[in-house]
Amino acid sequence: MNSVAVEQDCLSSDGPCDDNKSCSGVTDELHLSKRLQVPSPSAMMLDDDSGLTSQCKLVVDISSQDLDAVPDSVFEAADRITELDMAYNSLVVIPESLCQTLVNVTNLSVAGNELMELPCSISLLSQLLFLNVSSNKLTSLPSSIVSLSKLRYFSFSNNEVTRLPAEFGRLTALDTVVGYENQLERLPDTFGLLRELSTLELNDNCLTCLPRNFGFLSSLKILNLSVNKLSSLPDSFSNLKLLEVMDLTSNFLTSLPSRFRSCKQLSQLFVGKNCLHELPEWFSDMPELEELVLNDNQLVESPFPENFGDVSVKLKTFEIAGNYVRRLPESLGRLSRLQRIHVGSLIDELERRDFQNGNWIWKLPSNFGSLIALRHANLNENQISELPGDFGNLVQLEWLDLGMPCFLDFLFSCNYLRIHDAFMKLH
Repeated sequence: MNSVAVEQDCLSSDGPCDDNKSCSGVTDELHLSKRLQVPSPSAMMLDDDSGLTSQCKLVVDISSQDLDAVPDSVFEAADRITELDMAYNSLVVIPESLCQTLVNVTNLSVAGNELMELPCSISLLSQLLFLNVSSNKLTSLPSSIVSLSKLRYFSFSNNEVTRLPAEFGRLTALDTVVGYENQLERLPDTFGLLRELSTLELNDNCLTCLPRNFGFLSSLKILNLSVNKLSSLPDSFSNLKLLEVMDLTSNFLTSLPSRFRSCKQLSQLFVGKNCLHELPEWFSDMPELEELVLNDNQLVESPFPENFGDVSVKLKTFEIAGNYVRRLPESLGRLSRLQRIHVGSLIDELERRDFQNGNWIWKLPSNFGSLIALRHANLNENQISELPGDFGNLVQLEWLDLGMPCFLDFLFSCNYLRIHDAFMKLH
């Protein structure tokens, strides 16, 4: 019989066990070990109606033991197991019979194995709250998985899944879905029914569109759809009202929604490597924004509203490298918390000799020197011929790239040695 690492405190038929007694025949070979590295029961808000007393629950950890089959001892103790970690082994199959006996399991991880499919009987795990099947060889998920009505956390990342079950929206208790690095081309029409979903990570897939009811995800706070093939967003997307982090990097978007209910909540917005030509009006109403990355788009002229720096006062990162911007708003100089600005080139110096890849900015805001927290400034590959008179006030600056040798004499003649500990990369 294979040994199983387990944390236990159970009742025998004769009463509570002491430290020298085992609770059953199988526990002679069970020993104390670490708990599963999963959300704590309090965080998951366990509503245990299994009927087991807390002293009869088993937490089993047999991860990273090079197992190619589920040990017999797991089967023998299955009805008392509440948390089971079988991650990072060499399992090729999860037996149907195991699911039939794991009637009280709430947390299950089989990540990092060799599974090509999940058993249909997974639907029998009626108490399951946490399920991790990431880093296997799955190409699909059984339709029966939608019967896991209590499931709150589901990770199937780093597989080859091409589609989700049509009735995936029946998993209405889901709080977190992590499915990056798969082959998903679209989401089922029922996806918008996941009203409790707060975190969705589907980056590095093949999504070409989103369901029309995507905006019904009224609890969504973190959204990562980077590295997909989205060319547009559904109209309902505007109705997302609680988003704090949104990553749409590396898609084919030509525009963002004209209105966006989450604009006042956003703290991180990443829309680099798309095809944006202009910015919507709600860019003038993002008071919580801390990070903004719009690198490698097709933004032209003066895309930012004049009040941008007066509203987004918490901004720390501002990146618009590799666009066609000619002018920055004067209010940008009032961003007293800004630490990083990148309006230059995204291409290595040796590769950009024959063409412009930064922006076309000809003048910095006159109060640029008021950016008292600025540490990193990439201003290369622009048309800037003169720096503001207060540039020397940037005493926190550690990295500066102007990209033009004509600035060298200018910097030293104007007492810009006040920029202490600065590393000036001047070409």
